[in-house]
Amino acid sequence: MPKELARQMEALIEQIDACDGDEKTQLAAELEDIATRLDAMGQEVPEAIRLKAREILDDAVEDRFDNMPV
Repeated sequence: MPKELARQMEALIEQIDACDGDEKTQLAAELEDIATRLDAMGQEVPEAIRLKAREILDDAVEDRFDNMPV
């Protein structure tokens, strides 16, 4: 993975850690999208980055489900 892209992903993770709610979900989706594009190009993506994005997105889905009217 190119160094510049690795730095961008790390900066994105720092932003994710600093925010919450919809903004956090949106940034996690961006992170997952970058990881998917790197995979498509044959680049290796650290598993920790992939897991972080999935964890945040899964939590967001659970939160929305928990807040659904009955």
